[in-house]
Amino acid sequence: MNDAGALALRIVTVNSLLFFAALMLLSIFFLKSFGNHFTVTKSQYLLISASVNMIVALTLRWWLWIGNPPMFWLINLDLWKSALDIGPNWIFNFLLFVPAAYFLSNNLRKSSQVFIFLVSLSFGIETFQGIFGWGYSDPADWVANSIGTLLGIVLSSLPLSKRT
Repeated sequence: MNDAGALALRIVTVNSLLFFAALMLLSIFFLKSFGNHFTVTKSQYLLISASVNMIVALTLRWWLWIGNPPMFWLINLDLWKSALDIGPNWIFNFLLFVPAAYFLSNNLRKSSQVFIFLVSLSFGIETFQGIFGWGYSDPADWVANSIGTLLGIVLSSLPLSKRT
């Protein structure tokens, strides 16, 4: 099996799919509240929710406790050396944030807030992973997520994506 296939089998598990389903049910509970603050249709809200919930479900794997890292990920210079090493995991993290940024930017039209929200979400996930040992805290993931967010925002600003 190639690296991408092994990565997919490691990340997309029954637990992550159940976690995603639980997050989607929780999102449906907040549909009316979200709709009162933003002008989006139910289908747009579900796309936004699905894209953000997929990020959380596939990255914040609390059931896979692996222990605490030796040093906080943000200040671990050894980890930063590989922040731009593009491999299957980097590409996965990059692609994971493109749809969320696209749907949020296209429907909410506040690109700077979308960028801040998704980069902060990524930072929070990486930090939680490190604090609780729920996966690997890695600057490469944060960099890939941030660049994926930028691409999603850029794609949402293209004239073809404005057809709703």
